[in-house]
Amino acid sequence: MSQQPDPILIKKVLDGDHGAFRFLVDRYKHMVYTLAIRMARNREDAEEIAQDSFIKAFRSLRRFKGRAKFSTWMYKIAYRTALDHLKRRQRQPYLSQFESTDREYGSNANPSTQMEAEEQTKRIIKAVESLSAEVSPLMLLHYFEDLSIREISAITGKSENAVKVNLHRGRKRLAEKLPDLLETKTYSYARGR
Repeated sequence: MSQQPDPILIKKVLDGDHGAFRFLVDRYKHMVYTLAIRMARNREDAEEIAQDSFIKAFRSLRRFKGRAKFSTWMYKIAYRTALDHLKRRQRQPYLSQFESTDREYGSNANPSTQMEAEEQTKRIIKAVESLSAEVSPLMLLHYFEDLSIREISAITGKSENAVKVNLHRGRKRLAEKLPDLLETKTYSYARGR
């Protein structure tokens, strides 16, 4: 059953086979958790957000009309659940540092290359974290999750033009911030010698 397409699994759930929902959870748990951890920045909150997202998806599955992909619908639920969670905690969403794994770089990766990539990722994330709460999640969805403008619009409820404008502003701010981060890093390193 795990190989069946989303629409078939959804139909089974709606027909009363609630066990089929676990296959949808298995299929999308990494995607939902990744979004949650990057927005919440800690595992406990991310786990709670992911669990709440799947509960909401299960309860509202009858409202899924299939106009968008199930993954887009699931992202939308997870995104809004994360924003609601963060509002309850009275803090703004920001990105977490990526956890490097062998699968990202390959188990035979050159340690020096891996360290350089990790450092570059940290600099980029630090810059993205400093962006506004309105822009950071959009940058996350577009550049780190590879979602299209249309998908982001569907997830966030913003118009495609608003998404484009915010992404443009975010890129512009990053271009301003990244050289400062690189100079600071180089300066700190040079002073430490």
